[in-house]
Amino acid sequence: MDAIIKLKNLKKYYGNDKENLVLKGLDLEIERGSLNAIIGQSGSGKSTLLNILGTLDVKSSGEVIIDEIEVGTLKKDDISEFRNRKVGFVFQFHHLLPEFTALENVLMPYLISGDKVNKETRDRAIYLMKRVGLEKVLNNKGNAMSGGQQQRTAIARALMNNPKILLADEPTGNLDSDTAEEIYKLFAEINKEDKTTIVVITHDDRIASKADRIIEIKDGTIKGI
Repeated sequence: MDAIIKLKNLKKYYGNDKENLVLKGLDLEIERGSLNAIIGQSGSGKSTLLNILGTLDVKSSGEVIIDEIEVGTLKKDDISEFRNRKVGFVFQFHHLLPEFTALENVLMPYLISGDKVNKETRDRAIYLMKRVGLEKVLNNKGNAMSGGQQQRTAIARALMNNPKILLADEPTGNLDSDTAEEIYKLFAEINKEDKTTIVVITHDDRIASKADRIIEIKDGTIKGI
């Protein structure tokens, strides 16, 4: 298997209590180009795992190898650059800025960093908005769109840097069932057409069943794959 993500005896605890483990020595490989669902009850360690995969949090011990790089060896500045190049994020709360248009929200990573938004960058943002079916609301403010449109905007924003890995934490938790189905169809299209590796946390077994692989986390350990 060509694994883009490899976890070896991954442990995570908070504070100084090493007995209070959130993740209890996980061993896991995720195949490049696959669509994966992580399921489990609240408090099982799912979001902690996803944050470590996205380098938003750090391990306590073990190895986290992403695209053949052990992220624990990277310096702080290098981790930000690594994350920007390799990983896209979609969260339950889309985190759009309501005073900006949908297109501006997709371009926000460039606007915040101070990078110049040239024609190529703008054209890619427009292409992504069209791809997620939002070509008619490019100039709508963030708070003038439906929940599904806002989440599609967040997906387009996550794809701006053409990441190899897309991580999603309960991306349909605030959406009705029909809209949730549309969002997961979009994930499946991105996975199939772009070969993007996708890891998504979900409580919806109906949605999880559409993934190539279901990974169950229980009490900080992997119970089923």
